[in-house]
Amino acid sequence: MNYCVKCGKPMEERDAYCSNCGAPASGGFRPIYRPVTPNVVEPDLLSPSPACQLAAGITGIVYGLALLGGGVYCILALTQYTEWAVADGVGSILAGVLCCIHSIGLLRRYSARKSAV
Repeated sequence: MNYCVKCGKPMEERDAYCSNCGAPASGGFRPIYRPVTPNVVEPDLLSPSPACQLAAGITGIVYGLALLGGGVYCILALTQYTEWAVADGVGSILAGVLCCIHSIGLLRRYSARKSAV
């Protein structure tokens, strides 16, 4: 597919004129790809910013501690009502521990990046 040089509207190969602005199609096509410009650095979109890592680490630790507390409460307070409370509590504690471990890793990467700058 080609595009009109004047207005940028998509044009078919067989079109002699742009249906939007009327510009002739002969020799006036823009490629559909963006040309690569040298010395332009694209931001790394897959790597979170330091502020994002800090926020994710703190939030993860808060959620992890909440899961730990909920798991302990579930085991201690609700075991008398149902036998599933122990399984739920252990699952919650495990999720809280894993959440805290991951969040500590994020905070370590944040502090390493911060000290390298």
